[in-house]
Amino acid sequence: METTSRQMDVLLTSSMPLSDKDKLLKTLFRISSLIADPSNVEEIMQKILDDVVDALGFDQGIIRLLNDSKQYLETKVVKNYNPEEKKRAFTVAIDLTDDCIGSKVFKSGKAMVIEDVSTDTRLTATDRILTRIHDQGSLFCAPLKIGDEVFGTAATWCRQKTRFFPEMMDLFLTFANQMSIIIYNAQLFKNNAEKIRHLTVLGKAVSEMNSSYVLDNRIRDILISSALDIAGAPKIIFYLIDHDQKRYLVYDGKQMSIEEMQIRNKKIEQSIISRAIESNVIVVKHPSSEEDGFFPIFKDHHSEIAIPMRIRDKFRGALYLARVRNLYTPDQINILDILVKNACTAYDNAIMHSLLSLEARTLKTEVEKLKEREDILLGFDNIIGKSSKMAGIFHVIKEVAGHDTNVLIQGESGTGKELIARAIHRQSNRSGKAFVDVNCAAIPGTLLESELFGYEAGAFTDARKKKIGLLDYANGGTMLLDEIGDMSFPLQAKFLRVLEEGYIRRLGGTENIPVHPVNEYL
Repeated sequence: METTSRQMDVLLTSSMPLSDKDKLLKTLFRISSLIADPSNVEEIMQKILDDVVDALGFDQGIIRLLNDSKQYLETKVVKNYNPEEKKRAFTVAIDLTDDCIGSKVFKSGKAMVIEDVSTDTRLTATDRILTRIHDQGSLFCAPLKIGDEVFGTAATWCRQKTRFFPEMMDLFLTFANQMSIIIYNAQLFKNNAEKIRHLTVLGKAVSEMNSSYVLDNRIRDILISSALDIAGAPKIIFYLIDHDQKRYLVYDGKQMSIEEMQIRNKKIEQSIISRAIESNVIVVKHPSSEEDGFFPIFKDHHSEIAIPMRIRDKFRGALYLARVRNLYTPDQINILDILVKNACTAYDNAIMHSLLSLEARTLKTEVEKLKEREDILLGFDNIIGKSSKMAGIFHVIKEVAGHDTNVLIQGESGTGKELIARAIHRQSNRSGKAFVDVNCAAIPGTLLESELFGYEAGAFTDARKKKIGLLDYANGGTMLLDEIGDMSFPLQAKFLRVLEEGYIRRLGGTENIPVHPVNEYL
């Protein structure tokens, strides 16, 4: 039955079977004020339904909204339902293809009034099963819409057969129009706010996962906590198959188990997880659907989603979430898909980092082995020789290198005296310090003294700034003096004093500078 809305003065002055017109007016104003309070959609709908049922003298009420698939009307709030009726209402959605009052009102966009449910032929068996309409009483169902866009229904029942006066029907439609505006605005606000929050959670999770290059539980834990937040689901399963090891991992956010593939998990096999893995596509299951032989993993959690995971060519699996009711929105599904894909990428990067680290360690070990072989073949620092005499020289080098002492190396030109000197340095505990070699025959005597000892600024005509000598530079390391016999006698005497006293004095200076180089002479 279709009715038209009347003016407010007609509503309040007509003779209608309503006990308190002031109460109705206050209720209408109270509902109108909710337009400016879009904080919580469910709370707002519950307030509106409570007010309408109480103000108009109905016994029960329900608000259903179109879900994101545009195929079902899902229960959002109820009034005066017992526990069994409430569970049924929230578990079973109305398919728009069903032949029932709710689907007819939604598709037509027109209200329907039934004053006697026991005799009205418009009621079908589907109404009795899905909505649990009583065998007696009255029913009023109105569309919730903005313009021509219908997005839900509001229905109320009286347990007793009731005669609906025109004023009462007009008033109910007025309430329905107010409901439509308030719920529509609140949903827009909620959807935008939720989308922003979900994107914020996603951004944080992606950043944290990409910063982890270790194959531990960090990536998994970030994925699970973020997915639970985005989906608003209390149940989750992280399922991963290791094809190489022929085993699988199951983690429910609290407990983890690793089983061999031959140990079958029937719950997983009979759930949408198996389909998501096989098809490599996201699988979403509606609360009221039980087709295809797939069953919920968790009792009473019929709203499910499984998002496939593929990590390199080694792992396949799925992230599974479940909640009691309500479909996952397209935004939620899209954001969850991005989250899972980024988790797989993070795992890929962590595996690659682990492999590269292993290769680097292996390469380092190989280099060390090659170095050992080189040392065996070349002796000390590129000195080739395997004879007993060379073995004796190597033994002497080891012995000498273990002491901080001055060494004289003698031999014909070209016999490798400098190689011996460098080998002693590298085998000693001074190998990390400087090795300074000086050819005494190639530097004039006066210049050699300033090179070895250094000088202070102004020590002689061209000494514009202080210079550190080679002996000071070689402090703690090794100094090789080649052709030391060509050094002038006065300089040799000065150098001998350095060896005896352990300090030098720069040209033009007065400060004694301690030095402890080990000197080798050729």
